[in-house]
Amino acid sequence: MYFCIRISNQALMDFFRFEITPIEIVGYTMFLLLAMLTVFPWLRRRNSIVGKVTSMPLEAEAPQPTTPLSVVVIAHANDYEEVETTIPLLMSQHYGEYEVIVVNVDESELVDNALTRLSLTHPSLRTTFIPGSSSNVSKRKLAITLGVKAARYPAVVITSAHSRPGSDHWLRSFGRHFDAGADVVIGYTHPDYTTDKSQGHRYRAFDGVADASRYLAAAIHHQAFRGNGNNIAYRTSAFFEMKGFSSALNLKYGDDDIFISQLAKRYRVEAELSAESILEDHVYDYERLYRNEKEHRYFTLSHTAARITFMSVLHNAVYYLYLLCAVGGVAYPIWFYYNGGEMEKTITLASATAIVVAVATTIFICSYRRISRALSAPRLLFSLPFLYFVRPMINAYLKLKSSRAGNYTWE
Repeated sequence: MYFCIRISNQALMDFFRFEITPIEIVGYTMFLLLAMLTVFPWLRRRNSIVGKVTSMPLEAEAPQPTTPLSVVVIAHANDYEEVETTIPLLMSQHYGEYEVIVVNVDESELVDNALTRLSLTHPSLRTTFIPGSSSNVSKRKLAITLGVKAARYPAVVITSAHSRPGSDHWLRSFGRHFDAGADVVIGYTHPDYTTDKSQGHRYRAFDGVADASRYLAAAIHHQAFRGNGNNIAYRTSAFFEMKGFSSALNLKYGDDDIFISQLAKRYRVEAELSAESILEDHVYDYERLYRNEKEHRYFTLSHTAARITFMSVLHNAVYYLYLLCAVGGVAYPIWFYYNGGEMEKTITLASATAIVVAVATTIFICSYRRISRALSAPRLLFSLPFLYFVRPMINAYLKLKSSRAGNYTWE
């Protein structure tokens, strides 16, 4: 090692006409390595997600999938207005054989009235409800279980009343995977970015893409550890073989984290990212929804994927160490110059640091923008480096809050 450094040192001296010490070689080489490790996850996610989107278009002339589907729609009390918009979109899908089952989670009279009106124009619509007296149980898990048990067909698609399909080929994008032998299909849902304009909306958009790109890329590489509970499908046989949510009944949440991570260990999981498969969430308070979902995710993540948590912590450590080295890479030559060092060496080392930072930042920004385009998210630009910098700190705060949250069914 020392011999190699000496050879490199001599070669650099011959090229630059000034001496570079072995410590400087090691330091700047480590800085370059950290820069590469920082941008590598983004490059991997970009290649996975963009490649998946471009390689799986829905061809209009392709035959219809033959697997019958049951769509289970979770409707909460505050979704009564969305019910009347979303259900007609679901009932008008271009798909062979399917059914729609709406579960009135809170036994809301407003939701029930909306469903009654819809049944006049859509007589095949099926409905059920959870009694308002239900307690000490996750209502979402109970709603999904009721929907799966009521399903007539071999595969179910789980969604929410506030999640709207943008295409009448939404079901088709899922059904083709079941025809090909998949047991679980993980889709993607994003908020309505045109209406989410409250404080912090840029950060929420950035964090949403960062989170989604991680779990979608993992699913593409057959390492699924979570899904999106508003856009996910699985075979009913897999649900019953896993005994539903029995392993996490003591938790309020985790139907799309713990359950999917368990399914992925035994069954074939596929990711679906065609434009037709993406749903759009319409809610009244995006900030509150985002904060609650983040806290729930962190709480359940501690019960599922320790490896994912470790890799996230490791990546953040590498990123901040890279930033520290970048500061040192500029501060050191300035210190060197003011202590009598050569101007040429000072400019060379500082410029090399600036070039590495500029290239790494450019790769990160371009990768993020390609991913956000594929996921129909805002293509941020100048704010990205700052958002990337503060994200680990915000996540650490939310993770701390999640550890204190009441996420057990008896609380």
